[in-house]
Amino acid sequence: MRAVSKQIWGTALGVSVLVAGCGGGPPQGRGQPGPVPVSLQEIEIRMVEESSEFVGNLEAAQRVILRPEIEGRVVNIFAENGTRVEAGTPIVQLRPDQQLAQVNSAVAQVNVRRAGLLSAEAEVRAAQSQLATARAQR
Repeated sequence: MRAVSKQIWGTALGVSVLVAGCGGGPPQGRGQPGPVPVSLQEIEIRMVEESSEFVGNLEAAQRVILRPEIEGRVVNIFAENGTRVEAGTPIVQLRPDQQLAQVNSAVAQVNVRRAGLLSAEAEVRAAQSQLATARAQR
């Protein structure tokens, strides 16, 4: 450690003398430089810690936007964040309240249409019967 500090000291002294010698005042006499004041400074040895700070944004090379086909509240999550899943693998389970109401409404509409169809078929049979009666009376 001592050899390093002497080497650094010698380098600092040489630099200080060189800098002071180059920037001296006006020459004294005929071509003879006058005395140049030299200052010495003690060199301190310590660790220099290098660090850098950067501001930026990270973007994934591949993106996936997941949207459910239906609306609803999430009841259960089957996949962890960052887990690789195959197409068709369930990721979340939604509460079926809203969808169940929509299914029940659709079933009720089908039943209403079916009743309307049965009623129309009955009217057609009644009309056919009246037609047959009218032909027989003729």
